[in-house]
Amino acid sequence: MQFSIAKILERYKNHSEVMATSSKGANDSEIYFGKYANLKSAAEILQIPQRKLEGSCPGEQTLSEFVQQATQLDAALKYVRARKMQLMLESVKSLQDKVLLYACLQFNMNEEKTLKEENQQLQKQIVAMKNGGEIYNGKVDHPLGHPPQQTTLCLLK
Repeated sequence: MQFSIAKILERYKNHSEVMATSSKGANDSEIYFGKYANLKSAAEILQIPQRKLEGSCPGEQTLSEFVQQATQLDAALKYVRARKMQLMLESVKSLQDKVLLYACLQFNMNEEKTLKEENQQLQKQIVAMKNGGEIYNGKVDHPLGHPPQQTTLCLLK
């Protein structure tokens, strides 16, 4: 039991250090430090029965002491599981928010592209109208069937 608790604590410490160094802002490191402090206090609760076991011979402990230690371990385990569940739910919520934001960005990009295309069509129509043509069904209809510059060139021939 002693080895597994120490191993778990060491893995958590290493993981929290890696996450703290890879985080980009002070807020992230504060969050991870808070998580570390909470789990550290849970680990200390778990170490109380361990110290009692190491300090005395297990044969000298009474049944009520074992029951008390089991209760403490159970409470600590419930706390750790609840905290883990809370962190997982927060992570899922964060991912859902990111997916929603991505979908909104995609929609906005498509909308922007459509508006740009419409704007280009309108600009072409404005240029055509300035050159003396009329617009029917989105196409320019020039007198004599060709643009004004070509009409002038035809007259000069």
